[in-house]
Amino acid sequence: MMKVTMTTSAAQVLRDKLPHQKVFLLTTNDGANEFSSAGGACMIGDRFQLVPVEQAVEPFTERVQTDPYEIYISNYEKMFLGDAPRVTFNEHLHLLQLTNETGILDANLHLAEPVASYSGAAHDC
Repeated sequence: MMKVTMTTSAAQVLRDKLPHQKVFLLTTNDGANEFSSAGGACMIGDRFQLVPVEQAVEPFTERVQTDPYEIYISNYEKMFLGDAPRVTFNEHLHLLQLTNETGILDANLHLAEPVASYSGAAHDC
């Protein structure tokens, strides 16, 4: 099982913004899925987001080991996350960030609006 480390400060930011949220999708924000705000631009794995949901949804069904939340990814995200993905909070810039063993994957990890339902449609790239 893949592990995504979440720092205490990153978890606190999520708790402050969404106190009752327990489940997130970690998705790319590159136009490859319905949650992407990038439309059809397809930036191929260089932007990510946390999407608050009630439960895992297709194709985001692979649970990653993390604490204190449930986080789900799809096979697509695996290609970009590397071996040691980590969600941090940059206190100087007041931004959530996604890093791995090679460096910064996304210097401004987007926190999407909570999603009540999901149609499963993907954007065309």
